[in-house]
Amino acid sequence: MADLSVVDELRDYLIAQNIGQAQDATPSLTVPSVWISPLDGIPLPRTGENQTVTLRDTRLQAAATVEAWLEETFIDVIVRSRSEPEGQFLHRAIRGLLISQSDAAGMKRMWAMGALNPVEYSGEWRGEQPLPAPTDRDVTTYDRVASYRFGVRRKILAGLPYP
Repeated sequence: MADLSVVDELRDYLIAQNIGQAQDATPSLTVPSVWISPLDGIPLPRTGENQTVTLRDTRLQAAATVEAWLEETFIDVIVRSRSEPEGQFLHRAIRGLLISQSDAAGMKRMWAMGALNPVEYSGEWRGEQPLPAPTDRDVTTYDRVASYRFGVRRKILAGLPYP
């Protein structure tokens, strides 16, 4: 089995949950395209599309020491929207999939995200915040970013069965 990537599995999970669609799908006014770190930066919504979601694996090291069997990944979720309320709603929907309101730390624990079964934990790392508007374009969009932290067993990332 091939190695798995948290950012790829997150994209597939968002698509499976009808939060997004593949970037090569026909543009939709209701379902944004989901991109992973495109070379030319955060894409604008295409013609016939109101929003895009860009996932960026920041590959930062964990602030705290984690167990040797565990790997942490920090992913920025960037929403670019033609409407600020729609962008905020999309962030809220994504956050609802990745965190738990019932856990004291806000972590969602031992859950399945596609082939990553289980994800040991996921939670909000940095809350939603606006990005500065680029000055080099004529199109107005509302750009917001939130960052999430994922802990996954190295064994699971290697495509090996749990436990």
